[in-house]
Amino acid sequence: MPKKSGPRIETATIDELIAFQNGGGTIIGGTPGGQEFYFSPSTYYVQPKIDGEKVRDTLENEFVARGIDDITGLMFSEEPVIQAYNESGEEDTELGTQMMKDFEAVDLLETISDPGLLSDVSDVQMFNKMKLCFKDIYSWGPFLCQVKWKKQNDGWVKPQRITRLPPETFINPPPDSVQYYSGEILKGIGLRNGVLEFWQTQVDSHVHKLEGVIMMRDPLMPGVSGKSHVLTLIPTVSILNFSNKAEVQKVGRIGAPSLFIKFTERPIVNAQRDDVALAKLIIQNWGKESQFALRENMDIVKLDFADNQSARLFMADLKKDIADHFNPTRILSKEGNTIGGNDAGKVNVLNLAMQNIHLMITKLWQPIAKMYLNLNGYDGYTVKITLPVPKPDITTVNVQVAEAGDRMGVLTLNEKRKSIGFPEADEKLKAEIEEERKKRAATVPGVFMPGAPPAGSTSQPGEAPDEEEEQFEEDGENWVREKEMMLFPFPNEHAARMVDPDKLENMWSESAGGGVRRIMGYYTGTQQVTVQAYRFKTSRFTVTQAKAWLKKKGKHPIRFEPASGD
Repeated sequence: MPKKSGPRIETATIDELIAFQNGGGTIIGGTPGGQEFYFSPSTYYVQPKIDGEKVRDTLENEFVARGIDDITGLMFSEEPVIQAYNESGEEDTELGTQMMKDFEAVDLLETISDPGLLSDVSDVQMFNKMKLCFKDIYSWGPFLCQVKWKKQNDGWVKPQRITRLPPETFINPPPDSVQYYSGEILKGIGLRNGVLEFWQTQVDSHVHKLEGVIMMRDPLMPGVSGKSHVLTLIPTVSILNFSNKAEVQKVGRIGAPSLFIKFTERPIVNAQRDDVALAKLIIQNWGKESQFALRENMDIVKLDFADNQSARLFMADLKKDIADHFNPTRILSKEGNTIGGNDAGKVNVLNLAMQNIHLMITKLWQPIAKMYLNLNGYDGYTVKITLPVPKPDITTVNVQVAEAGDRMGVLTLNEKRKSIGFPEADEKLKAEIEEERKKRAATVPGVFMPGAPPAGSTSQPGEAPDEEEEQFEEDGENWVREKEMMLFPFPNEHAARMVDPDKLENMWSESAGGGVRRIMGYYTGTQQVTVQAYRFKTSRFTVTQAKAWLKKKGKHPIRFEPASGD
């Protein structure tokens, strides 16, 4: 944690002072030539001791707190389902429904008018407690609670309250630690002669032993009370906090620079005058709002602290490290020595992480649900708690697969239909689909069938085509049906290439009017349309005129090719 040295004053040479400000260490010693520099030592970073207090400080960091909240919300988006099974393994749906109702019971405190009835308030809310269970296990290692059961007037025994016990209240050890073993973080949870004990620090600041505590923890984690998942973040958060403080100090230094007082002559120290005491007073009270009068043997020496981006970039990296800690898909990447990833891979990894966490949490809570069955005489019954995993919407992915298969010619019609969830087509339906494709080819841009130009390839609305354009539209040989025809200008056209044709698919031509036509196309694998090239008829445009037209329209081609017959 950051430490600041005491108020002592040191002396050093100016070179030593600069080295000290750059991390050179503590300086003690005299100076040559009778000159003395007085200064106050700076703040430095010390690796923090990891204990319960440090874990609590780390959890209060805004980035850590936000990360835990985000991953909890991600993992627990749907309420649990409780299923009860009889001795024969058959599901008792009515009992399961009743249990789900009883384990979510809660009374609104606003409806309780008599304070004496507060002890009878129901506060079970198992789903919320499950989320708190995950957060506590992730943050501290264990989830601690007490369950209160109450027999109803109808004879049923139901949970009345599940009370969470904050793990941070178990930081302190018991008064008597003889033959007591605990971890370094939660010292109030330990073993004595093989028996688990719970010691809680309560509002009276004393440590009290608790009975009837239920502890849930990750079975894969070591230690009496498990292990916090944020321990690895403590150094990162500590450095981030230190860096934030250093940035604030740097801002202060730029406004009120760090200074040193140099005595050009030996300081006078007697009953009437004390130059050293005045120098100390000036340094200790230096600020933007303070002014001091220097004596004739005093000079000010200021260090130049320039503001730069390196510290802020470093802190940005630390914040990213914290965010990545809470990202289940961080092992997927398109760069470096990692698995390599895409959206489908991220979905799979996220689902796997959800399933593992759900399995752990539900297994921890099933014994409490089983106690419900035992207390109500359902001997031989079993219970299962499940947390649904949201099904991802992969419609877009499936459509992309179908489109890619269609472009590459590697999928049959029924394979494409299957990938987007459609049933297989019989021969009659296949014929109808083929007929529909032919009809769409005449009206939909980018769909090409023999003898039919793509839609949008006529003159612009409201603009009458000239005779040459009419002739062009009637001439089927001039219609663009193959990408190869986009690569070179025709003998009677200048070409201004806007986009590399290799980046496009489903290309077509349309009139821009006045002897100009546009070559259009879709970016490969998308529905985004762009202009691939402009073509200018040599009967209407010279090379200079075509370039002037482009400049006037604000078009910037990547390549201009005059007509081959020009």
